[in-house]
Order: sequence, then structure tokens, then C-alpha cells
Amino acid sequence: MEIEELAARLAENPVFRHLQPEERLFLADRAQALTLNKGMVLGHQGQVWPRAAYLGDAAGQWCLLAPSGKRQVVFRLEPGAVVWGHSLFDGQPLPASFEIVEPGTVYCWPGEVLLPVLLRRPEALWALVGEMVGWMRRVRETIYSLAFQTVLHRVARVLLQMYPAAEGLRVPRSLTLDEMAAMVGTSREFVSRVLQHLDREGIVRVGRRYLVFTDRQRLEQLARGG
Repeated sequence: MEIEELAARLAENPVFRHLQPEERLFLADRAQALTLNKGMVLGHQGQVWPRAAYLGDAAGQWCLLAPSGKRQVVFRLEPGAVVWGHSLFDGQPLPASFEIVEPGTVYCWPGEVLLPVLLRRPEALWALVGEMVGWMRRVRETIYSLAFQTVLHRVARVLLQMYPAAEGLRVPRSLTLDEMAAMVGTSREFVSRVLQHLDREGIVRVGRRYLVFTDRQRLEQLARGG
């Protein structure tokens, strides 16, 4: 991506849009472009990573890793979002890993390049505070779901989030059982049983490589805990 194009893309971001055009051009010029494949990790849990990264055409997710090796997806970020490394603000290790789920290019800045620019713009800092509050609310949703909803309800919620297709249309299964299990906090076998249940109930037709949402209203009721 050319510097001018990246600067224009940054202008669409809730934080970077508060910078001056020359400041966005400066950041675009100083960005380190990384081409990352699915499954690669941008920042590792336990690592001090005082950086931020703009997701050009890549998507990723924050994921907690237990000592046993179990993974729990916290929330996902789509292209156009910024991965703000926690270490950038407190110098401490990352509390989770950021994994790439859709391959593409990301643009990274170290703190010594990014922070002096942001500190000159109170509006950008206030927007960044809003972004962090939004992250906290998304983490709260994940914790609430794990604590108070059944696996059936959590699977229904993930299906609605990840497959926003119209009712009756066949959509490719982009998530594996393992990936879905990491998102809802259970095993792949349990996810498989839940999908079979939804199929038997006539809510979602489940094929090996596709899904068909046959009763989206009932699925939405399940996602709400009903």
C-alpha cells in the first residue's frame, strides 16, 4: 500500500482521524508493513509489546492461553481496526495473545514513534480512551457469556456474529470446530453435539462444508439466552 493510501485509510480510524494530515502521512511513512498468515501471532501473551498495529486487510483476535494449553478467544478485530498493545501504556507484558485469523498486511509502530504524535492531540487521546472502554465492554460480554450462558446459547451467539447471511442461504463453514470451541470455551466434541442439536431442531442445517440458517429467529432467541 502506498504511503498516501495508508494515510487516507488512517483518516477513517476513530483515533487517527483526529490527527493532522501531515501527522498521518508521517505515521504512514514510518509504519513497518508485515504480511501475516492465518495462525501467526502479532503479540504473544506474557511478552512486553509496546507497539500498535493497524490492520490493513487482516483480521485477528485476542486470545487467552492457559498453562494447560487451552485457548479462550476474548474478542475479534476486523480490518481497519488498531491493535493497541497494553505494554504501550504500562510497560507490562501482554495479558493475551493477538492471533491472525484472516491473512493480510498490518502496519506497526513502536511507542517511540507513535506516542509523541498522539500526545500532541488531546482529541485523539480521548478517542483512544473510548476505544479502550469499548474493549472492556467486549471483554465483559465474553466473561458474562462464559459465566451465565450455556454452551448452546454461546454457540448460537457465535454463529450469528460470524455468519451474518440471510435466512435460507448456504454459507461456507469458515470456522473449524476447534476455532469455535476456543470462542465459546468448550471442547470441539461439545460444539459438534450442539451443531447436531441445532440441525435436528431445524434451526441450522449443518453440512460438512456449509451452513444454512433455516430459522434465524429461533437462533437469535437462543443467543439471548431464551
